[in-house]
Amino acid sequence: MGADLANMAMKVVRTEVSDEIDYRRIAQEFRSDVLRRQFGNETKARIQYRRVIDDLFDQGVKYAHAQSLNEEEFLYQVLQPIRNFIYQFASSFLSDEELATRPNFWTHRANPINDVVSKTNLPKIDRDSLQESAQLYLDLPVRHQRVDRCIIDALVAAEVFAFADEMINEPKIPLIPSRSPLRRSHPLWAFIKGQLGNVIGMTVVKEYR
Repeated sequence: MGADLANMAMKVVRTEVSDEIDYRRIAQEFRSDVLRRQFGNETKARIQYRRVIDDLFDQGVKYAHAQSLNEEEFLYQVLQPIRNFIYQFASSFLSDEELATRPNFWTHRANPINDVVSKTNLPKIDRDSLQESAQLYLDLPVRHQRVDRCIIDALVAAEVFAFADEMINEPKIPLIPSRSPLRRSHPLWAFIKGQLGNVIGMTVVKEYR
């Protein structure tokens, strides 16, 4: 009974504290600082980078209200982890210099196999960094559908590009069969060549007997 009353009292106190905290103002100030540090000027922030921050910070404000977080908890449990994730995610594709000049750090690739075949328009993807950013995202207390789709799309594309490159651009090594099915003879053609070789061999043997 005593423990229940203590928990209720603590919940009331935390609710009163959360009602007094302007989470949105804190998030806006933190957002401005992040964008200034990354781009030198908040107005120069790239579209996709700014959109991801806004999506997740908006969810973070709602989460802080629901959990009645104090300012320190809001900063260290929500805002800073979001900032770390966004930087890691964007850096999986572009350098800091490139981030400052391109509107998007990731866009959907409609035909990744064609890109690999033509060897043009290939994105730079740091797969280790991308996987780390995915883990950072999973560790966040908030989610957003648009960010979910972007991460999943990038992860799938990274695997498709890597696999297609291995299959299509595999280096040829003499006497070692290719691992790529695209570079192997069809089983029927291999059988025909084998039979043809046997026929020629038998003919040569008969001629020299």
